Amino acid sequence: MPEPSEVFQKSNHSTSEVLKNKDETKEDDEKALKDAIMHITRNPTCDEAYFKAGYLLLQFGKIRASIRSFVQCLKLNSSNCQCKAYLSLPLLLMGDYDAGLHLYEWRLTVKQLLYCTPAKKLKPRESQFSKDETIALVAEQGFGDTIQFIRYGKHLAQNGVKVIACVQTQLVGLLKHSLPGISFVAADEINTVKYEAWLPMLSLPLRLGVNQSNVLETEPYILAEKERKDYWMKKIAADGERLIAGICWKGNPEHEKTISRGRSMRLVDLIYVVRNSLMHKFVSLQKGEDAIRELERFGHEDKFVECQREVSNSLDFRDTAAIISCCDVVITIDTCIAHLAGSMGVPVWILLKKVPEWRWGLEGNQSHWYPSATLFRQQTDGDWTSIIPQITTNLNARKPS
Repeated sequence: MPEPSEVFQKSNHSTSEVLKNKDETKEDDEKALKDAIMHITRNPTCDEAYFKAGYLLLQFGKIRASIRSFVQCLKLNSSNCQCKAYLSLPLLLMGDYDAGLHLYEWRLTVKQLLYCTPAKKLKPRESQFSKDETIALVAEQGFGDTIQFIRYGKHLAQNGVKVIACVQTQLVGLLKHSLPGISFVAADEINTVKYEAWLPMLSLPLRLGVNQSNVLETEPYILAEKERKDYWMKKIAADGERLIAGICWKGNPEHEKTISRGRSMRLVDLIYVVRNSLMHKFVSLQKGEDAIRELERFGHEDKFVECQREVSNSLDFRDTAAIISCCDVVITIDTCIAHLAGSMGVPVWILLKKVPEWRWGLEGNQSHWYPSATLFRQQTDGDWTSIIPQITTNLNARKPS
């Protein structure tokens, strides 16, 4: 989702900077909210002030107040597309998928989110899916969104619709292997294939009538390649009979400037879990040189698998899926690893900030998207300390199957 341009102009920070300056950012948000409320008091017909207040109230977890502010903005200016898009988020958080998914369609009028621009027509809202047509589904937003919502491409294909999915290049190999009923192409290939109409991938829940009590597809649908799984299982088995826990503690900083800000943690926040695990060895699912350096600073090499450096350098999603398939459990913040583990049916513990992404809702420890997921929620914004003892206790309670 796009950020309100005036509220977060200065938010161009790396993940570490966001974590380091979270108290300062919170103070900035509190001041911005006070300024917006003061502006409303002085000028009660300013729709933009209501929008800014609604956005900031959402960040502070004042969900109902956020909705009221967005609604007032739209009463004053019914053409405020940005407000319609953002009003969808608290509604979806509260479980109102009917109104929320309709408003969520406005996201595409505010900012370019799609990975390509198809040359053919957008499928009309009122038209039904037909076995006589080929539909192109276009990925948008992050890897996790694609992994989560490709399930509906599978749903269409199983019901006889011909589906071509245009996804991030990095996901093509894994998804082709997992979902042979769908044709997969990268963004630059979309207009080289034949199709009648197209849809943004995250518009499928609305088109298919998805709601909290019926998400249509809950069975695992992403599969690890046998050869890769066998390779990594042999590598990881070198550590003996210990259970393996995968960990992931931060997401893409480019996605943490607005709604997702605060979802990441520091590796050191997990030190109590790592030190006090009785039955598990750990494998970091963070990739690249930054992750390697953070692991080196963290120490406790004896608590991680011997092949950790090779894991950290394996950037192919097919390898990541294979490594996850070797894990007894995956412990992760809200990032693509959570969606990948959940879509594979691997037990995954998802650590959520106080006001999470809409798909996780506001309460409960289960996810209607992923039956294998357990949700652990911050009680106070930015404070992971209440979650860590729960994770440690639950981890030590697991026994070899």
